[in-house]
Amino acid sequence: MTSQQKHYYLAYFKHWLHCVDAHSLHSPFIYQFYDQVIRQPAKKFINPEAENIRASFLNDTSTIEIEDLGAGSFKRTLKRRVVKDIANTSSSAKFIGEFLAKCSRHIRARNIIELGTNLGITTRYLANNEAHVHSVEGSKALHELAKRHLNELPNVTLYHNNIDLVLPEIIATLPHIDIAYVDANHTYEATLKYVSLLAKKTIPSTVIAIGDIHWSEGMEKAWSELVNDPQIQLTVDLFHLGLLFYAPLKEKQHYVLRF
Repeated sequence: MTSQQKHYYLAYFKHWLHCVDAHSLHSPFIYQFYDQVIRQPAKKFINPEAENIRASFLNDTSTIEIEDLGAGSFKRTLKRRVVKDIANTSSSAKFIGEFLAKCSRHIRARNIIELGTNLGITTRYLANNEAHVHSVEGSKALHELAKRHLNELPNVTLYHNNIDLVLPEIIATLPHIDIAYVDANHTYEATLKYVSLLAKKTIPSTVIAIGDIHWSEGMEKAWSELVNDPQIQLTVDLFHLGLLFYAPLKEKQHYVLRF
């Protein structure tokens, strides 16, 4: 077992020890969100098209070359990957897509930013009829695979670019951000930088969801700093996701919840 795996399993154990349910929520704001989003049955939010596309990718044995991207650089090395392996291990799980769809419906999202398109499966969950999704992917090969099925959606704009370069441009075109899903460049520096940029266009109902907050020591450190950021009024640890809220509350709050 690698040191990173040990860190991940230890983080899960700590999360299990500290997580609570609805009975421990005293804030009306977070209780409503927990009841109407987190614990809302996902049945009506299942996206058959997205899952059919996932199934297709899970059967794709072709190989592609993916740029190994890191914070502050556009291209480091190329790695050959089998598409079905990417769909199995790197693409966000179905329950995350359903959660984001529930969240989008709950806050009536109009402007959504996704950092890390990957195969575009979660993008489909985000792209409900009312929202426009701006999704960025640094790998050309992944961008092309996602584009094959996402180009049919008029409310999705795809970008193949370095997030550091294109994110400020996207943010400048939007009146505000309703949802941001950060699932790329899983490093301490990149995570804090992206949240700082996104925070410039938040409103009280904005939700920023960060993937893999316990994936590594660097991500753990970034999450800890965000939890203690005085500008962020409410933080929620769902283990697989970290949620940042900018709603004006009487006092700063943090919760570790079952998901």
